[in-house]
Parts: sequence; C-alpha cells; structure tokens
Amino acid sequence: MACLQRAGSAGISRAGSGSLQPAAPCPRLQRRGSKPLPLSRAGSACAALLESDATSCPSPAPSVDPFTAAGRRLQTLLSRVGDGEDELLDSLVEAEAPESKLQTSVVIGGVVTVGAVIVTSLLGKDPWGGAGLNAATLAAVGTGLAAALPLAALRMWSWTPAAAQAVPALQDVHDGQLELQRPWLSSMSRPQVGVMLALEVLPLTLLLFPAGQAGIMAAVGMYGQLLSGAGLEGQDTYLAALALVLTALGCGVGRSLDLSVSAEEYDLVATASKNADRYYRTMAADVHTSPAEAARAAEAFRFVAAAWLQTRGEAALLAGAITAADVMAQGGLWYGTHNLAAPAIAALAVNAVDYWHMHTAVLKRERRLTGTGGGSGRA
Repeated sequence: MACLQRAGSAGISRAGSGSLQPAAPCPRLQRRGSKPLPLSRAGSACAALLESDATSCPSPAPSVDPFTAAGRRLQTLLSRVGDGEDELLDSLVEAEAPESKLQTSVVIGGVVTVGAVIVTSLLGKDPWGGAGLNAATLAAVGTGLAAALPLAALRMWSWTPAAAQAVPALQDVHDGQLELQRPWLSSMSRPQVGVMLALEVLPLTLLLFPAGQAGIMAAVGMYGQLLSGAGLEGQDTYLAALALVLTALGCGVGRSLDLSVSAEEYDLVATASKNADRYYRTMAADVHTSPAEAARAAEAFRFVAAAWLQTRGEAALLAGAITAADVMAQGGLWYGTHNLAAPAIAALAVNAVDYWHMHTAVLKRERRLTGTGGGSGRA
C-alpha cells in the first residue's frame, strides 16, 4: 500500500466521479484463501490522478487519504475469502526441508512420466518423442539451444523494470508466479532449485507433446470417423496443427485460472462496491465526519475496487497468452525436429529464467526476515 499516496480532497473528488463501476467478472486471480497481492498498479493510477489535480485545485488535505483507506479495506475484505486451507498448506510446504520437497517433486514427476509413457505406448507412438542416445538427438539439442537463446533473452527482458513500465501487467503476472512458487522455493539452494526445475519441466514436456499430441489426434480422428465413416486419412498435418493449438489453448486457460480472481472474491468486491455509500455513511455517523467526506470515501473505494479487478483480469489474460505462446513455440520445435530434446532444452532455458528471478526474490525475503543470507543462498 506504499504506492497509495496522500493527496488533496479536490483530487479525490474528481477521481470519484461516480462513473467508475465494478469491472466485469473475470477468472480467478489468486488461489482461494491466499494472501491478497499488493494493489500496485491500481494504487499507482489513483496516486497519479490525484497528483495531477492537486496542483490545479488546492484544498486542505484530509487526515486520511480515502484511496489509502479504500485499499486497506479492500485488502482486509480479500483476506477473509476462503477457509484458510491454502495458507495452511503453503505453511506446511514452506516449513518442509528442501530434501523433502525434492522427494515430493520426484514422486509427482515420476507419476506424470509413467502416465505419459503408458498413454503414448497404448496409442502406438514413441513415448520419448524421438529422443534417444544418437546423433539426431545431439543435433536436436543444438537446435533447441539456438531457439532457446532469443526466447530466454525475451523472458529475461520481461523481468526488467523497462518491461514492467512498457507492459504493466507483467509485474502482476510475476507477483502471481512468486506467490504460487514461494513455498516450494523457500530454504532451497540454487542447485536444488535447478533439480526441481528439471523435475517439473521434463515430465510435463513428455506429457504435452508425445502423449498429449497423440491423444488429441487419436480422439479427433475417432470423432471424424464417427461423423463421416471414412476417418481422416491423409490429414495428419492438419491434425497435428489442431492438436498443438488445442494443447496451447488448454495450457493457457489453465494458467489464467491459476492467476485470476475467484467467483467468491469477485462477488465480495462487487457487493462491497455496491454497498459502499451505505457503509461510509454509517461510518461517517460513527466518527462524526461530513456526508461529503463519506461520499468521497465511497467513490474512492469503488475506484480502487474496479482498478483491482481490471488489473487482475489483465494479468490473468497475459499469463495465459504467454503460456500458450511458449507451448506453441516448443511444439513447433518438436514437430520441426521430430525429437523431444529440442523443446525440452528450450523449455528448461525459458523456465530457468523465471525460477532464477523467483528464487532471488525468495532469498531477499529470507534475508530480510533473518538478517542473514541463510543456507538457501549457498550455490
């Protein structure tokens, strides 16, 4: 809430013009019951608007900035969403030793790998996507490295302040990523994070491409045969393209749901915005403030609530688009080389950038809490 700065009452009056209503429903931004993310962009917009008017319409500043108070009330309301199970689970994961977390990752990765191999084998396809101990795999590794360089460079740029200024929703996406991964990355060293990265990326690569593509193509072919009776013989190229697009869309939607606003959160914020006038009139009577100040406070709350919903919706859509683009690029590498080593290398490189920055943020947080670098900072 540091970004919600104090401003004059004239600026508050203009910002709360009454034309801002709660934004349209958007998917879930945070996990149910998780700690609300900072109102960074919403607060910045409010502060900028107030600063622009404060010089032209000077008036006595109120004792408490309505936008600051609105942001605090919104965070208090959001903290009551859910039953606390997610926070308890996060606390348990964060308290686990790094070795225990890696064991869990090994188990999950093993289950995903075995499932992908079984599905692909049943469909009569190569479960390893063409990868093996041969020269073709070595060439595919080189292709994957060449493709990974620009992708990783672009991902590194997305974490810079310049990228956050150019695309403000990127900061919200990164905040959401960090909130999801922080319990798993806490107390871990750099090598341990690298092992966890591999245990997450490689099994998912097996699942998405050899298994996922074969499954979707088989399902579409069966559906086409039921419709026409002749099947889809000779349409392998179109089936492959359709399977890749459907995979990318599915991954993008899943990512958006991970970083979007829940229905419960939306209902709570929309109801609070609708009842803001009555709430602040009651509060004004209790603390003996004027009706005009109560009206300004209600408009400030509606403004902050609408901005919060909008920024969270934008972040969810951007996260989904980035994930879909990553899957399309990796799928293109697999279909181009016919060897799973190429997309696996590219996926490892791109995700390594995200994990490096998230782990760096976790290390900084641990140093603030303990006053030392801690064991997690050892490479």
